[in-house]
Order: sequence, then structure tokens, then C-alpha cells
Amino acid sequence: MRRRANRAVLGVAIVALLLWSVLLAVVAQGKFGGDPRGFLFLGETLYHPDTFAGIPRCGRYGYDGQFYAALATDPLLRSPDTLKALDAPGYRASRILVPMLAWCAALGNARGAIVAYQVISWTLSVLAVVVVALWLRDDKRSPWWSLALVANAGLVTAIFRSTQDGAAVFLIVATLWLAWRHAHGRALGAGSAANLCRETGYLATLAVGLHEFLARRYHRALLYVLVPLVPQLAWQAYLQVTWHPNLRFPASVSIPLVALAGKVAAVVAARQGLLSQELWGTLGACLTVVAGLAVAFGRKRLEPPRLVFIAFAALAVFLAPRAYADVYGFSRHLLPAPLLAVVLAAREESPPVRILLISVVAAFSVAGLLMIAGDLRPWIVGPWPR
Repeated sequence: MRRRANRAVLGVAIVALLLWSVLLAVVAQGKFGGDPRGFLFLGETLYHPDTFAGIPRCGRYGYDGQFYAALATDPLLRSPDTLKALDAPGYRASRILVPMLAWCAALGNARGAIVAYQVISWTLSVLAVVVVALWLRDDKRSPWWSLALVANAGLVTAIFRSTQDGAAVFLIVATLWLAWRHAHGRALGAGSAANLCRETGYLATLAVGLHEFLARRYHRALLYVLVPLVPQLAWQAYLQVTWHPNLRFPASVSIPLVALAGKVAAVVAARQGLLSQELWGTLGACLTVVAGLAVAFGRKRLEPPRLVFIAFAALAVFLAPRAYADVYGFSRHLLPAPLLAVVLAAREESPPVRILLISVVAAFSVAGLLMIAGDLRPWIVGPWPR
């Protein structure tokens, strides 16, 4: 049985890797003349360091991945050109993990670090699906269920836009899985890395810390709460000494429910039909909120993966209009929710709650498939509504 489960995990990894390798190659050829660096979505009107010369531009402002790729060329922020290339230097530089890894992998070569940043981001995005498969295997569930996540809208954005969100969700799920397996040293390492990758990564170790505290394992609880803060605080101290960045409140958070209600109203008014990625993505966000409430009232709500799922369901309520501008934005903010929903659905005792959790995964996956279809439009006959 164990051998069969291991083969299933390997099968999931192979399918996910092959699928995304083919998609990246095909879309790069169709949109960027075969240059995969085009997935960085460099803005035409923004400043870019000289190392970005020759990379295709895309739109006036591009997308977030371009800023982290710029950081990868100079993660210690020694050049004024790096600061000029960042829209919000203090905010972007706080998410230093993947740019720093890329710079190290390229041995300090700036042009090589740009490619390394993309490869690391893509690889960890695929591994996010694999770690869910491993968790299902260890929980004596079928790892094949994790294949439903391969086309998840948040992962599609992370890969096709070269953002760090796939890496962040990999580290979040890995932290929770390792803690569930009682591999606490590795869980602390993954959680510390998650906090350096994206600030919401701290939710994983915070949830485990709360669980340990309630179990009266106070020493371990304190480690989970404090240890992941150490590298982030050390990095922030370096930034303050180096160039004194201004701190700001995240623009993606706002008054609860206002933006989500506005998004629902806009989707209903647009009447785009069932082939609208915005419809399915918005449905996924709404189902996440409902599922989060159902999990919050459940008997095992204080288990770490359930706590983190509830936290991201709450985030869906607080996201700002800017985040809900399109499915590319809010699907990556909420990316941990569908990945954890697969794990939670596999062990959920209540059939209605299980259906809700599965519906979250299904809605975001349909949105992701439609997003992929949009990028493959040159090979698809007929118009495809966005």
C-alpha cells in the first residue's frame, strides 16, 4: 500500500511538472517569441536596470514579478538602480527569500539571477502541489486528489506572472505538514523561510504555536511564535541600517466585505456567462468565506491547518478593491485556501462541510483552466471572454 501511495505522489509530481513545462514553452513561444523571461511582465513605462535589456515588455505597468526579479539582481540593495526599479522598496524588499536564493544560485551574476528567480518560483509552485500529495499519502488518503490543484487560479498567476506566491504557499503547507508529522525542527525552518517569502507565511507557525500552547507544550509554542521572527527582524534591521525604508500599511487590506461585495456586484452586472474566469474566481472567494465559517464552527477548528484556512477565509473578507480588481490578484492572495481545502476535505467528517471545501477547490481550478485557455487563445478557435 505504501509503495502504491509513493508511486501516486511521483505520478502527481511528473504530471504537474510536465504540464507546466509544456504550458510555459507553448505560451512563451506564442506571446514572447520564445523568451520565457517575458513571463516577468516588465512594464513599458517603468524603470528597469540594464540587466533587463532584451527582455520583452508587456503592458504599461507590467506585473509584480518584475520587482522581485530586480531584487534578485541585487538583493543587498547596493545599487541605486535597484531602488529605482522597485515601486515600493520597503514592501518588496521585506519578501527577500526567493530573490536572495536566486542571487546565490547564480553566484552573484545579475543576468543569471533573473532566470534563477523564475526557475525557483516555478519549481516551488509545482512542489506546492507535491507537498499536498505527500500530506494526503501520510494521512492514508489518495495523493491523486492533489492533481485538482495543478490548474488552480492562484498557481496559474504565480507561474504565468513569475510571482513568489507559489513559493510562499509551498512553505506554508510544508510548515503545517512537517509540524503535523512532529518534525518540528524542519517545520520551524520552513516557517522561518515562509515569513521571509511573504508576511502571511507567519500564519503557519503562529497557528502551530497556538496549538502547542493549548496542548500545554509551552516551550515549543514559544519557539514557533518567536523563532520565525528572528531572520525577518534581522533582515529589517539590515534594511534600516542600509537605506531607511518607509514602512506602510498593506494596500491590499481594507474595510471588511466592501470590496468582495463590490466584486460580486460587478461580476453579476457583467453577465459574462460560465466561461468567465472572473465569475469562477469570485465564486471561489465567496465559497472560501463560507467554508471558513463552517470550519470555524467545527469541532476541530483549533487544528493548525484549519486555523490557517480560517485565517485566509478572513483575508478574503478584508481584501481591498485593488486586490479584487481581477482574478489574477485575489486568487494569489488566497492561494493557501484551496491547497489546504484539499487536505481538510480528505479528513472532514461532516458531508456538507466536505462539499464546501471541495467546491472551493473546484471553483478556483475552473477559473485557472479558463485563465490558461486565455493564454492559449492563439491555438483556440473563437473568442474567449476574460
